[in-house]
Amino acid sequence: MYAYFRFWNAKKAMLLYPREPNDNGFKKFLTEDCVEEVDEINLIKHECKMGFVFVLKGMELDEGIGMKVLPVLGL
Repeated sequence: MYAYFRFWNAKKAMLLYPREPNDNGFKKFLTEDCVEEVDEINLIKHECKMGFVFVLKGMELDEGIGMKVLPVLGL
């Protein structure tokens, strides 16, 4: 997650695990990273979380898994 924050200026990141759904919410990631923008430097406020969703439907991979992941992302 740190690489996405640091090198792609991401503000939020999530590790996704196959398991019983559980939403633990985004937490602030304490860092002093900054990003150079047009003629100024700003501190980046990062947030990260772990997300959990079922990936199987019966004994097959759930083809609608994307619709399960979106709410975990807060979308």
